[in-house]
Amino acid sequence: MRIIGFILMCIIGAVVVSNSSNWVLASEPSFSIVRQGAESKFPEGVRFFLEVNSIEPITDIRVYFEKMGQSSRRSYRSLEFEEGTSVSAEFLMRSGSGGQYIPPGTRIEYFFEIYDDAGQANQTEEVTFIYLDPQFEWKTLTDGLITVFFDGESMTDVGRTILETASTTLEYMSPVLGIDPEEPLHIVTYENYRDMSKALPFRSEATSKHLITQGMAFREERVLLVHGKSDSVVGTTSHEFTHLLLADAAGRAIQRVPTWLNEGLAEYGNQHSSGEYARYLQYAIKNGKLKPLWHLGTFSGSPGEILLGYGQGQSVVEYLVSTYGQNKMAELIRSIKSTFDIDAGLKLTYGFDQHGLDSEWRRSLGVDPLPSPKKKIPEEPQQGVELPTIIAPVLKPIPTAVVPTSGDKILPTVDIDSTNNIYRNDPIASTGKDEKPKGTPAPGCSIIYNSPVVQSDVSTLTLLGGALSLFGFVVWRKRG
Repeated sequence: MRIIGFILMCIIGAVVVSNSSNWVLASEPSFSIVRQGAESKFPEGVRFFLEVNSIEPITDIRVYFEKMGQSSRRSYRSLEFEEGTSVSAEFLMRSGSGGQYIPPGTRIEYFFEIYDDAGQANQTEEVTFIYLDPQFEWKTLTDGLITVFFDGESMTDVGRTILETASTTLEYMSPVLGIDPEEPLHIVTYENYRDMSKALPFRSEATSKHLITQGMAFREERVLLVHGKSDSVVGTTSHEFTHLLLADAAGRAIQRVPTWLNEGLAEYGNQHSSGEYARYLQYAIKNGKLKPLWHLGTFSGSPGEILLGYGQGQSVVEYLVSTYGQNKMAELIRSIKSTFDIDAGLKLTYGFDQHGLDSEWRRSLGVDPLPSPKKKIPEEPQQGVELPTIIAPVLKPIPTAVVPTSGDKILPTVDIDSTNNIYRNDPIASTGKDEKPKGTPAPGCSIIYNSPVVQSDVSTLTLLGGALSLFGFVVWRKRG
């Protein structure tokens, strides 16, 4: 144990020495800033730049940045420049490369560190930058917590509608989710879908040809993009904004929230929900086609089966809240956050797991419950379940995807990370106009999860790796 303790002390001492002996934080700046900042190079990314004069030759300039949101993590990159006492340096943080898509509306906090030949390190003050498409003259409306970005006076009324919808959704869903958000939430709205499509993550040409995205939520960045002139803007905003609020409540456990609960809550918070999902649900009830709840951790299958999943999720959430109250739902979210497991969370909150909930819910509908999964319930959902194709009225579109039919042929669903989408026969490409899409409702709702860039100090990792290897060798010799 003494040997192990000695080695650990050596590791700590070596790390401290490696990070402090070479560089000393200057008590007074030994440089003068000529110009610094961040510039939107949408859609390529964010350009960080710095022009500085120094007494000693500058050897390294780093920009430290983090996308402010659910799980902010600071990263750094070295800027490119020619060494000297007067330098001009820059670095482009790219959007879209390596999964590092940056949605418009993202808040980025950054500062620079300047290293000179005398071994001094200087740091600039932290600055917050909002990444937006610079071709627009963005205007804002805010209630303090929620800020809506829109372009042009003609979108002012739309902006007010979106802000009011989001504020109302927050007020309505806060007790259901047990949250009181403090960090800003941004909604960027577009008048023209052609402009909004440029702001969306990369999609294949085939996907773009048949898909209009009405709204897309980005959990990490706490950002929502909305097509403001969509007829379903209220439903889209409230549904997708609920996704952001649920992510706020669940934290890192959000990816362990099953889709039936995630989408069920989003529809519970939808202020303009259509009855389309209920029609699929009623058909399934009548014909014995309900799926086991534990098979709806994710939605898959035909468009009809996915629509049924939305209908079941919405119905189950409404049953839980109406039967046990809003406080219990908030407690369930907290339980999932602590256990990272839906069945454990349900048991802690209600005393039953997904099978128990499924049984109670079925009885409330007058349907016989299923046997326990322990009694050899098939691990996979039933295959080949055929559900009817129900045509929704075109005059009342809902904030979900729309799959058009071509004769008797249904276009295939597309696996994308988007939220409320509409499939269409590419009216923009064919006519050059931003026409309203037409078609049959089908869902395409899921939340975006971005993984942040991680930058490590290679010298420290190398040092730790060597010391830990020695530690492993000592333990191995002792065991031998």
